[in-house]
Amino acid sequence: MAERWKDSGLRLSAQRALRGAVPPILRACSVELRGPVLLFRAVFSREPTDDERELLSAACAEMVADFPEVMDAREEFLVVPPPEEPLHLAELVFLRAEPDE
Repeated sequence: MAERWKDSGLRLSAQRALRGAVPPILRACSVELRGPVLLFRAVFSREPTDDERELLSAACAEMVADFPEVMDAREEFLVVPPPEEPLHLAELVFLRAEPDE
């Protein structure tokens, strides 16, 4: 039961951290806790600018602050242009709607 709460807490933390931090080129964002490590993956449709990367880095830092047991965070910024499907971590917390082609 505690593990299930942790998953819910992780999703809620990510959604709160992403509020106001989703640039238009973000296709997906997923997260996962592996012991004391927070994995944070952002998938973009094109190469992000420094400002766009910083938005997501700040969101990751906000998540780390929510979990005292997290000792390290690993950010991953991928460029996967549509229609290619990106791979996600355990908890998918943002997925942009994209037209079928």
